Amino acid sequence: MKSVLVVCLDAKLRNALFGLVSQRGFRVDAVGDAIALAKRLSKDEYAFVVLEKDVIDVPTLPDTTTIIEVSAELDRSQLEERLIKME
Repeated sequence: MKSVLVVCLDAKLRNALFGLVSQRGFRVDAVGDAIALAKRLSKDEYAFVVLEKDVIDVPTLPDTTTIIEVSAELDRSQLEERLIKME
């Protein structure tokens, strides 16, 4: 099972993404900032990081991790389209 880390400052967006990604059958973790992102990366490996554009000071991610940038302006259909590409 592919694992995904959702990184969003906006709690509403983070929760929405968590739900959408988990519905597609991925194992999902979610954090709210770059510090928590760094801590998660030190413990686990992720195939994908869904990253809100507003997150700053993002640590270097492993070469095997795909970054998918999102913003609060994306509507649900755009989010779904990006998630389909992750499968």
